[in-house]
Amino acid sequence: MAILLSLSSNATPMSNDQGVRLDRWLFAARFFKTRHLASEAAHRNHVVVNQQRAKPGKRVFTGDRVSLRKGPFTYDIEIIDLAEKRLAPARAAALYQEDDDQSTSAARFAGRVQPKSPSSPSRTPTTAQCGRRAWPA
Repeated sequence: MAILLSLSSNATPMSNDQGVRLDRWLFAARFFKTRHLASEAAHRNHVVVNQQRAKPGKRVFTGDRVSLRKGPFTYDIEIIDLAEKRLAPARAAALYQEDDDQSTSAARFAGRVQPKSPSSPSRTPTTAQCGRRAWPA
């Protein structure tokens, strides 16, 4: 079994004909915090590559279309560049291009979520609100 190792030690985008494993690319592009979570999403059919369900080991290439369901959001993206190792957020964002209507749908969803106001009462009363309890002697 041959193992391919990269000669460069830094995590830079790569462009080759071999492609990159889907779970590694999703991790490198910062869609998931761990590679295990990226792999689980693919196993649970939350990731579709070129309109076909994809396993974590599927090779992705530049130009592939990926649909990713994560929580209440669905990301429809096109792969611009490949990377196997996790990149800085600014460089990771350059690995893909998101559809224009995705940002508006996220904004609409964010408008529906009501943040908890800081003036809402706490469920647990403070000692001053309860008063001191006299214990029987």
